[in-house]
Amino acid sequence: CLLSCLPLSGFAQDRLQPGYVLLERLEDGYVERTWPQDIPQPDESTAWQERLLGWYHEQAHFIAELDSIGQDAKAVWIRPGPLVPIASVTVETDEELEPHRLQDEVGEPATKERIESVMTRLLTEASQSGYLASEAGIVRADMGDEGLHLLLYMNRGKATRLERVVLEGDDRTHAATVETVTGMRSGQLLAGDDLEAARALVLAAGWHERVMAGRFELVSDSTAILVFPVEPLPPGQFDFVAGALPGSEGGTSR
Repeated sequence: CLLSCLPLSGFAQDRLQPGYVLLERLEDGYVERTWPQDIPQPDESTAWQERLLGWYHEQAHFIAELDSIGQDAKAVWIRPGPLVPIASVTVETDEELEPHRLQDEVGEPATKERIESVMTRLLTEASQSGYLASEAGIVRADMGDEGLHLLLYMNRGKATRLERVVLEGDDRTHAATVETVTGMRSGQLLAGDDLEAARALVLAAGWHERVMAGRFELVSDSTAILVFPVEPLPPGQFDFVAGALPGSEGGTSR
């Protein structure tokens, strides 16, 4: 199984010990490479060998082999083998739908970074549709004559509803006022374009020096709060704006 060749968590940061270089054997010679920063230097154990080969697997060299070690020359010879392309990407979902195939990545090197980007794209698309608690991962990875065949799963879960909108850094604006300005109500279904649309409305109200990009924070598997970090106006300007609001008597809260 190739799953062990596709770790989804980064290597621990080891202290780099200067010395060894990598020499990759090719059909017509060799190429010298700097020793990978996150891989320990050769010692009497075999752990560094496993880590080094794992690093090559992450670069889509799935049949890389350790050739020899030159201790006097401080060199490690390795046969990287060819880059393995992505032959197919099939996605299973938690819905009653047939598995579907993704075509954009077919033919590209099957690197760890590229495979993770496919899953990130799936999660982003689900989030844009209002499924903020979605999960994606690898079910199986099989090597074939054409390259690596990936089977992924996509669990969208429940559609997410809004609990409330929070202006982080502003303790003077009432929740009801925020709802009125943004037009967003507790219990409504969320979508990805809600973030920028609501931010623009808060900024247009003129209550803050800056309104930063918003973020969703999950409260449960089906509810979330929408948070906008803000920089309020200085007190004098704030009071002037607050006093100009309809029905206001010049108070210091909205």
